[in-house]
Amino acid sequence: FSLFILQPLLLTLIALGTGRTYLVEAVFSFFADSVHHFLFLTNYRAAFHLSTSEHGEIAETIIMNRDGCRNVLYHWSDMTVMKAVTHAFTAHNDYYTWGPIHHEFEAEYHLYDRSVPVGCIFLATYFNALGALPRLDGKKGRKRILVCDDSFSNHTHLTEDFCLDYLSLMADILREASDCDVIFKSKNPLEWIRGNFTDEIHKKEFEERMTFLNTQERFFHYDNSVQYEELLAAADIVVNMGINSPALIALILGREALYYDTTGNDMHPFAVYRDRLIFSDKHLLIENMLAILDGKRSVFDVIDPLLLTRYESFRDGNALSRLRDALSRDFTAPEPGRR
Repeated sequence: FSLFILQPLLLTLIALGTGRTYLVEAVFSFFADSVHHFLFLTNYRAAFHLSTSEHGEIAETIIMNRDGCRNVLYHWSDMTVMKAVTHAFTAHNDYYTWGPIHHEFEAEYHLYDRSVPVGCIFLATYFNALGALPRLDGKKGRKRILVCDDSFSNHTHLTEDFCLDYLSLMADILREASDCDVIFKSKNPLEWIRGNFTDEIHKKEFEERMTFLNTQERFFHYDNSVQYEELLAAADIVVNMGINSPALIALILGREALYYDTTGNDMHPFAVYRDRLIFSDKHLLIENMLAILDGKRSVFDVIDPLLLTRYESFRDGNALSRLRDALSRDFTAPEPGRR
């Protein structure tokens, strides 16, 4: 009663009385975000909570810690894309990462108690797929170019126009790499992508471009019902929309990958490899992609291997086992029963 009724009421009155009305929303957000954790921990003892949120959760962590529960995070993607305000002042207690750079990149405003590298759990799917490569459509013997998109919104740096531009890049790749198959791995189903366009003209352009691509004999589409790492195991190179995780996972595994990015992002550590790994010019990207497929060059000729090691040093399929072992080692199970 005191924590979730009297304290919010008192803080609201103080905020209003001192003219700080902007604090009222923050007060109610704090208690609204944390009440479900409070109710759970009122009835059960927990050593840790495994979070799925890569940002926020300050209020949740405070309430958990009040009852002796630590808030634990394992991140799911490349956390060095940019220094985003949404990732500022995150306050999980324990941060299990692919590698140290995912914490170091934003360490000045991360409030974690500690960071522990355990590796990338997605690599296991890749190694399993190597032993039993998935059946992919296409002609046997053709090289396979795996193109991966990302979620987009006009409220982010990956806009609707950029998504449409990426589809035009696929058409260019089909034309220039006439002896290769193009495998499009979309992050979301096509219907979701279509519905995410807010502009009717953009929706129509998306439909037209996808209709054209789907009529091409060397173009194949897989949505989120197929795991990226399975497709990666059978691909010769990855071409990424923007600077994000699919290409990074490929590079960690020693597979060739390139980024197509016209957003001007210069914050990623790979930005120093502009026009060698990251391209804003379609023709230059395709030229380098073809040279890689012909064995004339490799992205690993330019990337610092020590930098890749900071992203993930294990490079095996045992990250999930290491995460489980770390959680078992680092946390003692509380006694059963109520608090």
